[in-house]
Amino acid sequence: MMLFVDCTEWCRFLHSHLDQPTREFSVVAKGLGREFVQRWVMRMDFHIQNYTEQPGLEPHINDVVRTSWDDLSAEKRRLICEGYKFGSRIYEQGARFGNSYNSVNRRVLVASGMASLEIGQMMSEYWSQPAASHKNKDNRISWRKPFNVALKWLRFVETFTPTFWTDKIQVLDKPNYSYNIVVINQNQTKYRYEHYFPHFYKVFIDHLKIDSDHRKVRINSTNALDNLYALHKEYSICVNTQIVDNCPMDDKMTLARNEIQSKKSKGEKIIKGLKLSLNSNRDKRLNMTVELSHDKATVKDYHAELEYIWKKIEEERKKLTETPTSASVNAIDPIINLIITMVFYFVNLMPVSGSGPEIAYSTMIGLFLGLGRETTGSLPKGRELFLEALIHPDPDKFRSLVRSWLTVKYSRSVHNLIATDSTRVTDMFSTYRHIMEALLYDVEEVCK
Repeated sequence: MMLFVDCTEWCRFLHSHLDQPTREFSVVAKGLGREFVQRWVMRMDFHIQNYTEQPGLEPHINDVVRTSWDDLSAEKRRLICEGYKFGSRIYEQGARFGNSYNSVNRRVLVASGMASLEIGQMMSEYWSQPAASHKNKDNRISWRKPFNVALKWLRFVETFTPTFWTDKIQVLDKPNYSYNIVVINQNQTKYRYEHYFPHFYKVFIDHLKIDSDHRKVRINSTNALDNLYALHKEYSICVNTQIVDNCPMDDKMTLARNEIQSKKSKGEKIIKGLKLSLNSNRDKRLNMTVELSHDKATVKDYHAELEYIWKKIEEERKKLTETPTSASVNAIDPIINLIITMVFYFVNLMPVSGSGPEIAYSTMIGLFLGLGRETTGSLPKGRELFLEALIHPDPDKFRSLVRSWLTVKYSRSVHNLIATDSTRVTDMFSTYRHIMEALLYDVEEVCK
C-alpha cells in the first residue's frame, strides 16, 4: 500500500515497543525503516509504496502512566533526582536548550542529566577495563555510542518530534536537507543570538575577502541590522538563474561559510563549517539564517575527525597507570581537552535531526563523569557552547575558551555514582516505557 501519514505511525511504533529493552535496539532497523525516517526528518510527504503499516494500539499494552513517586523504588527516585541535579547544573552553567532562551523545560533537564549519568557509568566501566580487552571488537566502544545514549534520552522530551541520526540514514549529505537556526526574521533579531552578530559579520567579511570600509565596522546589537543590510546590498548575488539583468532584491542572497581546521591533518586541511545566508525583500526587511548543510565529502571529513579524536582519547587512556577516576589532574588533562575537541566537531557536523545542543553538551558532561570529574563555573551571559563551536574555525581556541569558563575537577560524589557497584541507569531504566515515565515527574517538587 501507499502510506500517507503524519505522526500516527510513530505513535503506533512507540506503543508496540514500549517494553522493548533499549540496549542495542535500532529504531530504524527494527521497524520504522530507513525510507520512513528519511521522509520524517526531511519533512516530506509519506508517499511510500508497498509500506506495511505499524500494528494498531494493542489493549494488552498499557499506556505510559505516572506511578506515584512513593511507589517507585528508592534507587529509581535517587537516580531521577541525581539526573535532575546534573541537568540543572548544565543549564545553570550556560547551556541553552531548545528554541527558548529563558524558559526551562524540566523534562529536558531530567533527560540531559540522566543521559550524562548513564554515559558516565558506561564510560567509567569501559575505561576501567584493561586496555588489552578493548582489542576485542565486541568490547570496543566507538565515538558514536555515548552520543547515542544522549539521543536515546532526549528523543522523548517531545514524543511527537523524535530525534534521529541523519548521517546513518543517508539524509545528512542530501542537498535539500539542512539544520537551520533563524537569527533574524523580517528585521526582528532574536535576543538569544545578539552577542554573536559581530562573529557572524566577521564570517561574511572573511569568506567574501572584503577589504573595504566594511571590515572596519564594529558590530553591536544596535547597528547590526543596518550594517548587515549594507553588506548584503553590495555583495549579494542573484539566485534566480533565469534573470540576467536587474535582479530584484527578493531574488538576491549573500552567502558565506565558516572554515574549520582539521586536527587530523594538523591544520593543513580545511573542512566546510556553518553557512550564513542573508536575504531581504523590497521593503528592506532582512532575514539571516545559520545553516549546517554538508555534501558527502564533508560528512566523510567530519567522520574522520571524530574517529581520529576518539582514537587519541583511547591512546591517552592507555598511557594512564591507574584508572581514570584515580588518575592525577595532569594525567587526565589531555583526555579532557580531546573530549571538548570531539564535541566541537560533532556540533559542526550536527548528525542529528534535533536536540543537537542538548545531545552534544550532555555527552560532554557524561564523558567527564566517566573520568570521575564534574564541572563548575558558568559561561558569560549571552554565550553558548553550541554557537561558540560554530563560529570558531580553530578547535584549539574553542577548547581554550571552554576551559577558561568551566573548571573540571575530581568529585567523590560523582565517583560513588559511577562506581561499578553503583545502581546502574541502564538497569533501572531499561525500556522506552521506563525512560518516558522518568520524565513525567514534577522533579522540582519531589527532589527537594
